Amino acid sequence: MRQNTTSMEGWHLPAKQLGLMRKMLLLTAATIGLATVALPGRALGAEAVIAAAGELVCDPLDPYVAGATATRCQQAAVSDDIVADTDVDAFLPLGNLQNYCGGRSAFDSTYGPSFGRLNGIAYPVPGAIEYRNSAVTTNGTDCSAPNPNPAYVDPVTTPGVPQYLADTAPGYFGYWGANGSSNLPADATNPAKGYYTYTVGSWTVLAINTNEICKDLACRGYDANGTYTGSTQERWLRSFLAANANRCVIAQMNAPRWSSNLASLYTTTADKNDWAGSGAVSGIWRDLYDGGADVVLSSYARNYERFHPMNATGQRDDAYGVRQFVVGTGGIQFEANKTPIANSAAMYAARKFGYLRMVLKDGSYTWGYKDVDGDTFDAGSANCHGAPTTVTAPAAGANLPAANAVAVSAKVNAPGASDTVDFYVGSWKVGTAVKDPINCHTDITNDTLVKRAMPFCTYTGTINTRSVPTGKYSLRAVSNSTDPATPTAGTTGAIAVSVTNPYTGIASVVVGRSTQTWLGLPAGASMKEAAYSHARTKLAYTSPAGIVVVNANGTGATLVPGTAGATQPDWGPADAKLFYLKSGTIYSIPAAGGTVTRLAVGKISGLSASPDGKRILYVVKMPNGKTDIFVMASTGASKKNITRTRLLSEGQPTWKTTTTIAFARKSTTWAVYTMPVAGGTARRITALSLNCRQPAYSPGGLRLACVTSLTSTTSIIRTMAANGTGVKTLPSTSASRTEPVWGSATVVAFTAK
Repeated sequence: MRQNTTSMEGWHLPAKQLGLMRKMLLLTAATIGLATVALPGRALGAEAVIAAAGELVCDPLDPYVAGATATRCQQAAVSDDIVADTDVDAFLPLGNLQNYCGGRSAFDSTYGPSFGRLNGIAYPVPGAIEYRNSAVTTNGTDCSAPNPNPAYVDPVTTPGVPQYLADTAPGYFGYWGANGSSNLPADATNPAKGYYTYTVGSWTVLAINTNEICKDLACRGYDANGTYTGSTQERWLRSFLAANANRCVIAQMNAPRWSSNLASLYTTTADKNDWAGSGAVSGIWRDLYDGGADVVLSSYARNYERFHPMNATGQRDDAYGVRQFVVGTGGIQFEANKTPIANSAAMYAARKFGYLRMVLKDGSYTWGYKDVDGDTFDAGSANCHGAPTTVTAPAAGANLPAANAVAVSAKVNAPGASDTVDFYVGSWKVGTAVKDPINCHTDITNDTLVKRAMPFCTYTGTINTRSVPTGKYSLRAVSNSTDPATPTAGTTGAIAVSVTNPYTGIASVVVGRSTQTWLGLPAGASMKEAAYSHARTKLAYTSPAGIVVVNANGTGATLVPGTAGATQPDWGPADAKLFYLKSGTIYSIPAAGGTVTRLAVGKISGLSASPDGKRILYVVKMPNGKTDIFVMASTGASKKNITRTRLLSEGQPTWKTTTTIAFARKSTTWAVYTMPVAGGTARRITALSLNCRQPAYSPGGLRLACVTSLTSTTSIIRTMAANGTGVKTLPSTSASRTEPVWGSATVVAFTAK
């Protein structure tokens, strides 16, 4: 909670004592020539304030540095305003921080005395200018003297001026390595990355490196043919979003996905598409949309523009779209607005420098552009949202079975004789549907308050997604119909898409979020029975070919040789071995494959390794037809029956801790019980009304998941506190969810269909 503040319509007036102390420190730092000072801050809680801007500081030799005009070199005024706004918890420099080439001496001499005063709370990203450096020429050293242009010429506005590209942005990374706050992650100052994540209040912030407008490897995701060639950054982004537990997500990057001003600079359609169509950062935007991001902050264009929320292909999407702000107003130059492109929601025409001020709340946010005269433009607010309902493409690879063919259908109103429907997953065309004459009908619809008959046809087909990389993608249906009541080419409105899949796979969900991520994909055969390694870095599951081991994010699938027919895998000590069940017998095998060892023989129907992998629970069918739970060492020694209930059956054992186990028992309905592993009295945890089975505890035993069957083909997973209170249903897009396992305190994986 923020103390001693007064709130007025989302804007916070700081406590006088804190404001005076902070201003005194800043004035003292400026007086003695310090470029950086750690500002006194507040602990970030559920609500926080950020300030963001890019295109910040003019080149040291720019003649307007010492004599700023209304539209040039106002870095002092903008930085003064943010410094004075003592309620700001974090400053987000959005790239192109130090014009002309981002050299170290330029940063020290010009950026430092202005925005450098905020370095104690700054979280920067590099832009195109950071990768221009005269140190790679013979005309100067790191932008010091002389400037490569004897008479200053702005290289952005004057064609033909050399850019002096450098691959590593040494000025930028050197400056932040020496002047970044202790809170700045190490990846922020690593020249091989420059991308990282951090938390402000209850929000996750993704700092993305769009160097040279994503023309370098840091942004590469897809080539011109739509083939995935993902860079380390793009893979990191997708994986992070899939596992992120925070509801609200914001991204900052220099290159905008769309910009009216940048689109206006070009005359050819191909060039315009860099900013108003496919976009150099389209892969990044697709990942952000699919991962449920709420806001993107960008600059590069030297004006202020806000867009309506948009999906991965640039269509307005108020439910799940990403709202982009272009805030290239930090001081270098303020350009006049050009003709707005599609979905441009607001453009600031007064051409006054300033910054975007956002209040990040728990589940919502407010925004407003504050100019150097203290006026607020374009104030607004919105709620956070989850990720859209998606279908996920499987990973291609020799270790997986054949391609996945998923049945799909699309409903098209008033179709013409030559109408077609194409299906897309992300940017890939993955199938074409054909009209099904048997499924052409007439609906009674309400068109402008007049009921009338509306003919429609269902188009059916399959999508083949083998060539699509692992990730989350929205399935789109595109119709070429020209009837006004139907979508035009490239749109998705009014087309209802249904997806069915006859196979099972391994999926995961972050508790509290609705996005389902596939980890072991159905690819023409069933994949089930997931088990996380004790370190939670690997996942094992069964397939018709045997046990498959993947990374926790679903990448790097490897078949364990010699495990065909194995079921119910689990992990041994130090994750070096795998245990599994085959034909009523328990075996162990090295995780990479090798010599198989038999551990227990009999009518065994289930197993579960302890949190340290040193002991194994297993279920044995007794002579009277009932089942008991046994425990043994991971070597197969010291076998012991620990339930001995005679007239009752226990099954589906799991471990709460190394000393406490849980299992399912059925009387009239299923319920979860716990008991000491040494034996003793069993205690019922879940209410009989929940009909809960297949228990699984989170690391440390604080949370419980279990399965409830709704029909013969549908089931749900419930999560709750370890004592059975606070029951919630785990969200998922699959009709059948079974065999839950915890990947962390917030991520549950399961078998899905």
